[in-house]
Amino acid sequence: MARLQINQRGMGEMLAAPWMVADMGRRAAAVMALAESTAPVDQPRVLDSGRVIQPPHPGRYKASFSTRADVRPKSEDPPRAAQRFARARGRVENSAPEARHVEYGNGKTPAYATLRAALRAAG
Repeated sequence: MARLQINQRGMGEMLAAPWMVADMGRRAAAVMALAESTAPVDQPRVLDSGRVIQPPHPGRYKASFSTRADVRPKSEDPPRAAQRFARARGRVENSAPEARHVEYGNGKTPAYATLRAALRAAG
């Protein structure tokens, strides 16, 4: 029976290689595109009187997505990690103040789960 022996140094180099960082950036961009396409945008409300109420920040959440790809340091590995490696990561973030409420909901706002749904759809 054949045995597999992993070269730990080679594994560490692969996980932080420039091509791996580039691929994580590509994947993060795909997630961001999906999130932007499904992000909710406040619409003006028309009252019974016919008066139109404009939302305070229409489109701010949708316009606040960003991505970055870098190498996560070993120190950020979870404590349960058997082997600690610096590794490539891609991140999608939303800097809008209401981002947490849009993603998880609160007493007034339903959870839209925009980023979670985009991440699942992107695979």
